[in-house]
Amino acid sequence: MPLTNVNPTYLKELDERAFQLLPHVYVYDQQRQQIGMVPYTDNPGWTYEDFEWELGIHLDNEDEKAILRLGRELERIKNRINLVSEVGEFPEPEWIVEGIVVRNGLTLLYGDSNAGKTTFCLYLVDAVQNGKDLFGLKCKEGSSIFIENDESPSLLRGLRDIVGLPHILPVANVDIVWDANHKIFSEKFDVMLHNYVPDIVIIDSYTSLGIPDITRPESALVLDELRRMAKNHKCAFVIIHHVNKSGEQIGSSLHKAKMDSIVSLVNINNTVTLTQEKVRGTKFGEKVIDFDPVTLQMTDAKISLKDAVKLLKAQNFSLSDIQSKFPTAKKDTIRKYYNSK
Repeated sequence: MPLTNVNPTYLKELDERAFQLLPHVYVYDQQRQQIGMVPYTDNPGWTYEDFEWELGIHLDNEDEKAILRLGRELERIKNRINLVSEVGEFPEPEWIVEGIVVRNGLTLLYGDSNAGKTTFCLYLVDAVQNGKDLFGLKCKEGSSIFIENDESPSLLRGLRDIVGLPHILPVANVDIVWDANHKIFSEKFDVMLHNYVPDIVIIDSYTSLGIPDITRPESALVLDELRRMAKNHKCAFVIIHHVNKSGEQIGSSLHKAKMDSIVSLVNINNTVTLTQEKVRGTKFGEKVIDFDPVTLQMTDAKISLKDAVKLLKAQNFSLSDIQSKFPTAKKDTIRKYYNSK
């Protein structure tokens, strides 16, 4: 039964619009009689015949809203508006560094002073440049840019020379700071990303970007802008960050919500433990790394977190000393390892 509240002229216009816009399964003559079929090799998507079938269903059900939705869908197709997608149409996350760095995303790498954060990033850049594993984590080959605001590029060069890698280390030579008044980075930042097309951008450090107070929720606007830039330039940002006296990351709790991946570096007696605190995707167990404070060499210790806790206990570190260095989420696990035989 046709709807009494739907104008027949509107239905006719809707049908004509669908006939002109949508692909057809059948071939029609000038009187709209079927005279053949279209030989598709691929699925043509939503067709005129699909439209006819759906419209008929909605008319039978007297569903005016569904008919309106059909009309709006045709308008959207005509005007090439695509503001909503089915989630299955989005690609799988592309991990540049397995479980740590995802393209179009943000990674927070935090730890205490002298934990080896910058040194670890040199190893990360080298692994990505050569497409080789990073302490057992797979890396995609790509390019990187280092934004060094905490130290001068000369000091970074001295660190790189001691470590002996990476062979190439591009460093930004423009000021990358946050304009709190206009809530945006300088245009040179966008220009740099556009011209150099990096896969990873390492910011050393978050507190050096000129944010007035990183403990306030407004500071999360910085991360929103970095995410926009990551998506626009199809890169990933790795943001080096510091901890407070209790071993927790400094700043607003919103920082954690904004990140795709959060990784902590804990250095106790030259044994570095790399721990995922948050990840949207690939997970891995803790990585334990031997760190030589003189040569700055980092090597895979090939031991578990449990073994590392036992080792530190044998070196007379107390339970509270060990727990204070790790993310809060690991404290119960560390207690279990510390008290086990």
